[in-house]
Amino acid sequence: MSVLTRTLDTIQEHEPVPSKRVYYTKVNTVASFTARLLYDSVLNGLTSWSPSWEDGCANWSLEEGSQRYNENFDTFIHGLRAVSVHLRAEGQRQRKGKGKQKMGVVEEDVRLVIVIERAERLKDTLPELLVPLTRLTELTQLDLTVIFISEVRWEDIRPALGASPDPYFIDITPPTKEIIVQRLSAKFPTFDDTNTIGPYHPSLKALYSHFIAMLCDVCYPFVHDSQEMEYLAAARWPGFVQPVLDEYHREDEEMDLDDDSSKPSFLPPSEDTRMRLIRLFNASLSAALEELYPRLTNASDWASKNQPDYDLLAIHPAHANVRLAQQDSGRAEGGGDTLGLPRMSRFILVAAFLASTNPAKSDLRMFGRGLDEKKRKRRARKITKSGPTKVLTQPSSYTILIGMLLNDTFILGSSTARWSCGFSFRSITRNSWRIAGGKRR
Repeated sequence: MSVLTRTLDTIQEHEPVPSKRVYYTKVNTVASFTARLLYDSVLNGLTSWSPSWEDGCANWSLEEGSQRYNENFDTFIHGLRAVSVHLRAEGQRQRKGKGKQKMGVVEEDVRLVIVIERAERLKDTLPELLVPLTRLTELTQLDLTVIFISEVRWEDIRPALGASPDPYFIDITPPTKEIIVQRLSAKFPTFDDTNTIGPYHPSLKALYSHFIAMLCDVCYPFVHDSQEMEYLAAARWPGFVQPVLDEYHREDEEMDLDDDSSKPSFLPPSEDTRMRLIRLFNASLSAALEELYPRLTNASDWASKNQPDYDLLAIHPAHANVRLAQQDSGRAEGGGDTLGLPRMSRFILVAAFLASTNPAKSDLRMFGRGLDEKKRKRRARKITKSGPTKVLTQPSSYTILIGMLLNDTFILGSSTARWSCGFSFRSITRNSWRIAGGKRR
């Protein structure tokens, strides 16, 4: 990524003759995890626009009060065309200010370059934008180039059914161990003041090269990034060279400080000292990799916690190894701050607390990433089983009908009414049992 950035910066700084003026922007899909964030990042980056609190954190627009370019993909295309118009007009004003109207550069000589880092995440977070981004030149009708940077091959990101065109592949192999050693050794800082004795004294450059070789031997099977290697070296190198500095200061104190001629010169350590340092600190590199590569802590805190004892080279080699082992075990058992959390763990803790106040369906909707979680599950329909046949134990269901019959029957007379009422009541009750399919008790 750094090589691509330097190349684009070099092209952008050159005069537009005979090539076109290049404007580029970088977008990381980890930070731009929604479509609106992606649109705003691209447009603001191409125009070098930085939202500020004074302006209400407004994004770039061609005119004040104009339409928003982050509503959908169609408005994003209009935004790219507006950016092209703005950059062409800006280039013309700059050329007129310099008095170079006759440079032969036409108005359309502007090229836009969009660099998308971690492009493999588009397949998971924004799959609907993967095909339009690959065909962005056709949709905008502009001189535009889209560059995907990913650690995953295109065959694993390619949309189905051949919807996107095949890009130009540039496979960059990871740097070899020898290249990383040469690159990090060349970054050893040099100072003109040789009187200051410190970890980056010019006399320690050869020892630093051997230290980088030892670091790559331990960490290269797991890490191929030279910047991560440089971060590990910055954390371990001050402690690695500290015994050499302690030995020099001890010899300096033993001599007469009033006599400047007797002050010892700081010479590179001997081969025996170098081999002894490698044996002493070889095991600590694995511990540094386990804590610093996932950023469980930072390099400064780790270096202060793993500072070696004073004048370690004056101790017998067998006792020095035992002391370093005891020191590491003591830090592992109770020397660290158990209440402290790394930066990422703190964010996860806050997110878990906020999510605990939401319903389970909201958590699944926000944090679910798989296809199964996004599908709506149908509710299981309860099948009502047919129970036993209902049996009417009394004619309570026919109260209105019985009341009407009784009312008509009581009009006939006392004796006849009582007989008729009883006959009618028994007939209705018997018929109701027969209709309901019940059995008379």
